[in-house]
Amino acid sequence: VVLGQFAPVLILPLFYKVERFDNAQLGERLARLAAGTGLSIEGVYRMGLSEETVKANAMLAGMGSTRRVIMGDTLLDKFTDEEIEVVFAHEIGHHVHRHIHSLLLMGAVLSVCGFFVCHLSIGTWLGNRDWTSELPVYALPMLTFVTTIFFLLLSPLQNAVSRHFERQSDL
Repeated sequence: VVLGQFAPVLILPLFYKVERFDNAQLGERLARLAAGTGLSIEGVYRMGLSEETVKANAMLAGMGSTRRVIMGDTLLDKFTDEEIEVVFAHEIGHHVHRHIHSLLLMGAVLSVCGFFVCHLSIGTWLGNRDWTSELPVYALPMLTFVTTIFFLLLSPLQNAVSRHFERQSDL
């Protein structure tokens, strides 16, 4: 949550050139799209992606006063205003359906479940010894293995949720 708050103002500028996008006509169109959704946007920004990829990309980043629409230069340079508007509408869909909140909650629940599975498996593997105060170092490979298998088994579920969210936003 804290990283989400600071990502657009501190983290992204470390890796990409991020600058305010000044196109009044497009900004007006995007503001009309956001009207009535409860989405407050600090601004629309251009992010330099063309040095790394030719893929078009956009995102809604940040929370509260740092929430920004960030569009890749590859999107802004090669697509029409109508196409950019469709991409932005998709990003608004994530906001309207509260996908960020759902993903944060899902991540918290899966983390607790993962910790519980690790606790049970390490406890079973080490037997009845009291290991809760100090975990032996030789248990680390087992812990890594259990964690990897747990999240590997969950990845189809996570992918299904992600696809569902993307379809919802498209609609």
